[in-house]
Parts: sequence; C-alpha cells; structure tokens
Amino acid sequence: MCPDMNHCDQPPGSPPTGADEIRAAALQYVRQVCGSQTSSEDHEAAFNLAVDQVAEATRLLLESLQTKPPPQSTTEWEEDDLRFFYGGAW
Repeated sequence: MCPDMNHCDQPPGSPPTGADEIRAAALQYVRQVCGSQTSSEDHEAAFNLAVDQVAEATRLLLESLQTKPPPQSTTEWEEDDLRFFYGGAW
C-alpha cells in the first residue's frame, strides 16, 4: 500500500501505543485509501466515520496481539551470569 505507513505496534517492554498515535495512523490510512489529504464537505461525515472505525479496529488488534514477556532486568542477567560462572552456587 504505502511504504511510509506508521507502525503502531511497539517492541516488548516499551510503553503502549497511545490513542493519539492510533488515531494519527488511522487518519493516514484513510487518506491513503481515499487518495486525498482532506475530505470534501460532502464526504466529511463518511471520512470521519472511517477514521474512527479504523482507529477502533487498530486499538482492538493491538490489544489482542500476544507479546513476548518483557526482557530481563540487568540484575537478573547478572544473576544468571553468576550462576553460570560459579556453577549455581554463589
């Protein structure tokens, strides 16, 4: 579709995507599909409805995606290294 589309999914451990980011991506998508940057007065209601529906679908999609557990903290990494180095008895 468009190689410059924004990505709303975030790497594990990063803050969740906000409503403003989702709405901006939905607006970008609807503009791309319509082929225009703005809607005419005749189509403004349909344009805004499409943006709202795409934003809601995107929010639901992002909520339902399975993510990997967050990465270990540095402390846990250090503990794992010490266990390996000392054979589990440290």
